[in-house]
Amino acid sequence: MIRLKNIVIAFVLILWPLDLYLKNTPQNYIAYIGPTLILLISYLLFKKNKIYFWVPFLLIPFVSPKLAVLPLSISLFSLFFKRNRFSALFITASLILGFIFIKPFWGQTIFKFDYEARQQVIRNTYLYPNVFLARLSQNKTKIISDKLNSNFFAITDPSNYFFGFHPREGYIENQNLGKYLFLSLPFLFLGLYYLKNNKNKGFVIPALIGSVLVLSVLTNFDRQDFVLFVPLSLVIIDGINIFEKKYSKISKYYWVIFVIFSLQQIARLFAVKL
Repeated sequence: MIRLKNIVIAFVLILWPLDLYLKNTPQNYIAYIGPTLILLISYLLFKKNKIYFWVPFLLIPFVSPKLAVLPLSISLFSLFFKRNRFSALFITASLILGFIFIKPFWGQTIFKFDYEARQQVIRNTYLYPNVFLARLSQNKTKIISDKLNSNFFAITDPSNYFFGFHPREGYIENQNLGKYLFLSLPFLFLGLYYLKNNKNKGFVIPALIGSVLVLSVLTNFDRQDFVLFVPLSLVIIDGINIFEKKYSKISKYYWVIFVIFSLQQIARLFAVKL
C-alpha cells in the first residue's frame, strides 16, 4: 500500500518540473532539464558509492554552456567531503572544460561590459562632494558587486521557491515558477538544520553551494536555476523524514493537508495554462 508520505514526496518532486514544462516550449524545456538530469545521474552513482559519480558532471558544458564552470565549482567544494584518487583528475578535467567554454559562459555573466550601467555610474559620481568619494562609491567594481548581490539574494530568497517570488514579482526577469508548495517550508528548514547528519551531504552540499555561486554570476539565472532541483529536493525529502520522526502525532494530518493543497496547486497550473 502506498503511504501518504510517499504521495507527499511525489507532489514535492512534481510541481517545479510541471510548471517549468507548462510555461515553456518542449524544446526549451529539454534544454533546461538537461543539467538537472545530469545531476540526477551523478546522485544515483553517488548513492551506489561509485567513485566516478562525478563523471556525468563533465557533460554539463556541452548541454548548457551557460553553466560551463558548474563542474569546476562543484568539484572544488567536493574536496571538503569525499576525496579519492580521481579528485585531482575531476578538477583538472573541469578546469579544461571551463577554459574551452569560457567564451559562451563569459558572455552570459555579470562580468561582461554593460554600457548603460557604466553611464549610470558616471552620472552618479556628480552627486558626491569630491572626486575621492565619487570614485570610492561609484566605480566599475560596484556594478559587478551590485549585480552579484542582487542575484545571490534572489537565488537564496525562499519566496523564489515557495511563493513564486511574491511579493517581489518584477524584481528580476523571472517566470516566477511555482517550484515547491509553501507547506514544504518546514521540511526545507528541518533538512537544512540537520544537513550535517544528511547521509547524502557529500553530494548535496557541493551541488547546492556550487550551483548557487555559478547562478549568482549569470546575467539572468531564470530557469537555469532548475539545476538546484536535485539538491534542494534531497534536502526537503530528508526534512520530510525528520518531520515524520519528530512529529509523528501530527504528521499524518499534515500529509492530508499537503496533498489537498498540492492538488489545488496543480489544478491552478493547468487552469492558467488553458
